[in-house]
Amino acid sequence: MEVTETSESRLRKFWILLLFQIPSNLCSIFVLHHMFTAKIFRQTLSNHVIIAMLIVSLLSTTVDLSLTLNYLRLDFQRTLCDVPCFKRESYALNWYWPAVFPMEM
Repeated sequence: MEVTETSESRLRKFWILLLFQIPSNLCSIFVLHHMFTAKIFRQTLSNHVIIAMLIVSLLSTTVDLSLTLNYLRLDFQRTLCDVPCFKRESYALNWYWPAVFPMEM
């Protein structure tokens, strides 16, 4: 069964993901702000795990989902050699490895 993707379906996916990415980032920043400003939250050891998970989630949402949105918007995958600040391919491999390695195990 072959799945074909039209420009309209890509546009729908783009707007749905963008619609949820912005509130997700705002909520993560809001919760992190409150976790860092309240002394009781910083000192409790169990909250350190939650803070770490929030930071990883925020990074994943901002970087990985933004790359996906860019792919859906442009309809092709831009190589990192085209981006001036990422002239080395090691950036792509370092970002790709944590996402795929756990699934290969």
